[in-house]
Amino acid sequence: MSDTKSLIPAPTPTCPLLVLPPEIRNRIWTLAVVDVEEVIIRCNRSREPSDKHLSPTTMSLASTCRRIYREVTPFYYSENLFHFHHGTIGILREFAAAIGPANAKSITAVEIPIYPHIMHISRRQLEGLWPFPNLKTLVYYEKPEIYGHYRDELHLPRPSHTVAVFRKSRTGDRVEQLPSWYDFVIM
Repeated sequence: MSDTKSLIPAPTPTCPLLVLPPEIRNRIWTLAVVDVEEVIIRCNRSREPSDKHLSPTTMSLASTCRRIYREVTPFYYSENLFHFHHGTIGILREFAAAIGPANAKSITAVEIPIYPHIMHISRRQLEGLWPFPNLKTLVYYEKPEIYGHYRDELHLPRPSHTVAVFRKSRTGDRVEQLPSWYDFVIM
């Protein structure tokens, strides 16, 4: 009988953070996982591990336990602007599949590039955003070419300006120029 008791794991102590009222925890989660600028999404189709050491991300907090993951994840996906270096439909769909349908539904703001030789917003590009049904803000920006090659996204500053914003609303979807009251700062 005493051997059976030793096989039962001791209860883990409750994290003091999880004892706080939900309003305070929600404020903490927002401060912890919402990036000041944007969340940069890079496509890496290689199955080989990267030689570079990755820095901790804002989602590191979510890996501490399941309960924190469930509480933090909605804030991360709904409150951040997701910046895609390569704005193809396939990349957007792959990202949505990788994070799962529940997290994809939480995304409200996406920023994708358009290139100088493609200065229009096609219906097909907009249809590619279906994995994000609650998308409210879509920022397109011009991604200039330098010396005939696209610039190195890793080492250069943000694009010079935003080209257009696609907004979903109850009254209908529309494409508009960036309004003066727009709250994301684009440099």
